[in-house]
Amino acid sequence: MRQLLLGLVLVAAGAASTAQAKAVLSPDSWLCAIGQFTSADGKTTVEIDNGAIAVGACPMTPAKLKVGKKRSVLSARWPGCDGFKGAVRVTAKLTPGTCDAVDVRVKAKKLNRRVAAARTKGEAKDCQTGDTFDQIQRRIFGAKGCRVATCHGDAKQGGLDLQVGTAFQSLVSAAVGAPGEQRVQPGSAAKSFLVRKLAGALAPGEGVRMPSVGHPLRPLELDLVRAWIDAGAPETGTVDGAPCPAPHKFQEAAPLTTPPGGYQIYYEGPILQPGEEIEGCEWIQAPNDKDFAVGTWEYSINPGTHHFALWEHRPEAAMPALHTWNKDGACIRGGARFGISLSGSPEAPYYVEQSPGNTAKIVKGGSILGINPHYFNEFDVPIQIKLWINLHPAPPSAIIADTLTSLEAALDGKSPYSIFVPPFTVQTLRLRWFNKTAKAMTIPQISSHMHQRGVRFDAWASDGTQIYENTDWAHPRILNPDPPIVLQPGDYIEYQCTHDNGVTRAVRKCGDSYLDKNCTPDAPMPVVFNVTAQDEMCLLTGLLY
Repeated sequence: MRQLLLGLVLVAAGAASTAQAKAVLSPDSWLCAIGQFTSADGKTTVEIDNGAIAVGACPMTPAKLKVGKKRSVLSARWPGCDGFKGAVRVTAKLTPGTCDAVDVRVKAKKLNRRVAAARTKGEAKDCQTGDTFDQIQRRIFGAKGCRVATCHGDAKQGGLDLQVGTAFQSLVSAAVGAPGEQRVQPGSAAKSFLVRKLAGALAPGEGVRMPSVGHPLRPLELDLVRAWIDAGAPETGTVDGAPCPAPHKFQEAAPLTTPPGGYQIYYEGPILQPGEEIEGCEWIQAPNDKDFAVGTWEYSINPGTHHFALWEHRPEAAMPALHTWNKDGACIRGGARFGISLSGSPEAPYYVEQSPGNTAKIVKGGSILGINPHYFNEFDVPIQIKLWINLHPAPPSAIIADTLTSLEAALDGKSPYSIFVPPFTVQTLRLRWFNKTAKAMTIPQISSHMHQRGVRFDAWASDGTQIYENTDWAHPRILNPDPPIVLQPGDYIEYQCTHDNGVTRAVRKCGDSYLDKNCTPDAPMPVVFNVTAQDEMCLLTGLLY
């Protein structure tokens, strides 16, 4: 396996100038440098994760890396942490080929401690089962939201299915990543793309660290995956020495206080039993009776959410029933605006969305809003969908931005409604979205909207410069260009969507959608433009003024 950049910067040894170079750990060292280590007396615990260090109450912070022939050294500094006096400095010395121990030195006021720290295995009582792969499915694939329907569940993103009963065959020996590399290479975690993907040790073009929503794996969780693979990746049975990460405990989100001059939405939804997944929509009336400019959206959400979105109702659509829970993904059947939500939050107990630049969004007085949570309960207790949303007022100088949705895009006689992907094919639709007004148009934010068979979205400015790309339909990249994009009258953004119907994604079949009629049940069908998750869209989205 080729060497991988850890993204750390240091002064090059022997350099005559202050020019900086990226340090590189060898293939037999980068993985050993990820883990949780504890001194024999239990007084010093250090976590090392992809070039960052945490010690005691000092949180994860990027570390400097110095690579030597005999050892490599990671070092970091904090201005102060609980339990220490004054600034804190820590160094961790790594010996090539040694995975189970590091030499650690911690310095603070009246403290200069040097210890040999051993890799932590956790507590045996924390293992929920004697089957190691089952433990991985419970602690990681489930608890991290990896197998929800829109990711590596029913959608099988990237051709990977992590659902119970199919995860093992989908992982072991599947070729991906670098030439000759496999998702899981039994006997070698260092040669398994799964481990690099979970650790974030990726080369250009290999995507982003997973999970892409929520928190990355803790070192002890990654150690569990490594131990299983290094032991041959058995489908059943216990791997000797495999660590036991502490279980995920459900803790309700903290209520928010209504912001001065703003509004709050409080919502209580369905209760999910352990192992249950649900996505739906409930329409409510906005809390403001007059138009209100929102500059900041603040969220506190009960754990278990995979994502949350807040949708505006289209005035021309039929009035939906209020305060009624429906299994309606993205609130589409109830009349949500196409393409882009009013606001939203990823998997996080607390999240703040700030409008880009000096812009704000208007929530119309008395308007109808769609509450759209997607939850997956991997806890051992029932959980309830519950959240608080604070609408903070924008400053008086804020510019009111409108929603960008490219339904009028066109090129060579085609439009977003021209999507047609025959079974077992991949097709690309290329379009242009023009500024058809007589004034310059400013775009402070762009993103994309596709459904589960969308594999790639690219966009270019009128001069051919690429300005956006995205390969994750479920969690599209949100770009806030600085400075914002400006389209003069007649300028355009050209974009294209690539859709996969049955090559690496599941083929569309008759009966997949509630709209399917006059077709043979289970027969392969073409994918076309439509509002359901089983059909497709190809939209440039964002904000404009």
